Amino acid sequence: MLMKYGMPKKNKLLLWYWGRRGGGSRYTLELARALKSRDDIELYISLSSNNELLDKFRDLDVPLHVVRTYKSKFSFLISLTRLWLVRRGFFHYIKKNGIESVLSPMPHLWSPFILSIFKKYKIFFISTIHDPKPHLGEYISYPKAMIKREINAANHVICLSESVATSLRNLYNYPRHQVSVCPHGIFSFGQDFTANKWPEENQVFRFLFFGRIRRYKGLPLLLEAFSKLVKEGANVELTIAGNGNVEPFSQLMKTPGIKAQIRWIDESEIPVFYGNCHAVVLPYIAASQSGIWGDAAAFQKPCVVTPMDGLVEQIEDGVTGVIAEEVTVKKYADSMQRIMEPGLYKKLVQNLKKLDQSEEWDSAASKIAQLL
Repeated sequence: MLMKYGMPKKNKLLLWYWGRRGGGSRYTLELARALKSRDDIELYISLSSNNELLDKFRDLDVPLHVVRTYKSKFSFLISLTRLWLVRRGFFHYIKKNGIESVLSPMPHLWSPFILSIFKKYKIFFISTIHDPKPHLGEYISYPKAMIKREINAANHVICLSESVATSLRNLYNYPRHQVSVCPHGIFSFGQDFTANKWPEENQVFRFLFFGRIRRYKGLPLLLEAFSKLVKEGANVELTIAGNGNVEPFSQLMKTPGIKAQIRWIDESEIPVFYGNCHAVVLPYIAASQSGIWGDAAAFQKPCVVTPMDGLVEQIEDGVTGVIAEEVTVKKYADSMQRIMEPGLYKKLVQNLKKLDQSEEWDSAASKIAQLL
């Protein structure tokens, strides 16, 4: 449709994310930046008042709809009593601004209470599905029944990897033509970082495991592989930074060279942890993709990953990281040893330095504009 003087009509799009913290907020912010830069989209954003990056969203100078959600399990139960008011306010905001389309960058526990609005009022709804089923060992993640409800309410689904798109078709019989694959982009932290230099002679090589500690992330595999390297005389350190339970691995955690920060890591601390390491380890035993790669690439830190479908789509072996041959302690330890080779390490860092940090985000924004 053309407006007066032949100017194309802008699509009014609402980016809807009510999560509070973690990778979902960062992912939404990067996507918002790319969408805002387009001439064919008029962007609106709906956020939780508890979002840890709220001030950064305000800096975008985009109309914001801020919703009071919850801060804890207890407040979640209390908040359910006013959910009908939130739903009504959300609908009124959409109607008042003439919003035609809604994009969810990540499902939220309140999403099922909102979804019926979209079909009822013929609002084009795009849902981003990061994982087709709950992670191994995740008991509080988005349940499979809720994922099914989410995609059934969607006019279109965005996945971050081909493996997730395939799983949607196999697990839910979801039409492939209603799915777009938009690979995870490199996060931007607002400043330049110097690429790593190979450690000087006798200097320790530092690995980083970053993020929530969950069963599917394969921490026991990593700890055993690291212990193997130490026993073989490698000059290495491993920092484990993230929230979770490490009690089952308490003996392995005593391996010399391991430094642990078992707590929630604030957004402002991310540059410190990545700045102090040489390589990032992703020993996942199940994975659709990883936002940690988006962090690591931003700081030009190559990753050592297991051969999971989503991870091998993100990382090219010997070019931007190292992929273990198998999900075993020996093969993962071999891969950690391999990335410490000076020639290969220098090549990986230089290749990461050449990556365009805006490419994937701009490509995703372009696909979304085409859908609208």
